[in-house]
Amino acid sequence: MGVLSLLYRPSEFLALLKLKKKIQEWKQRSAMQERDADWEFCYDMLNKVSRSFAIVIEQLGDELRNAICVFYLVLRGLDTVEDDMAIDAETKARLLLSFHESIECEGFTLSCKLFTHILYFCFD
Repeated sequence: MGVLSLLYRPSEFLALLKLKKKIQEWKQRSAMQERDADWEFCYDMLNKVSRSFAIVIEQLGDELRNAICVFYLVLRGLDTVEDDMAIDAETKARLLLSFHESIECEGFTLSCKLFTHILYFCFD
């Protein structure tokens, strides 16, 4: 079955080819956007943690793409902490309940001590 079954449905095969071409265009447009090392890291992580959402996010216009990328990664990190059975409930609650306070601190990064394991669990 698989790819060969598409030969029996030429309209679906054609749609798949068009989608593949569009995805390449979106990725090229996204790659052309001038990014510093932080944005490169964000988009690299986005493609590692969710290829399907990465495709959708890269279709967005310039004004939304970066904001949605960061928003998705933060939520993915928090969801990973929430779902991880290796983190005890007390630590989980402390991390999740204090997150909003931490991000309002000037100079906040996810590499601070409190959130180091978010990066570890989400991106390792």
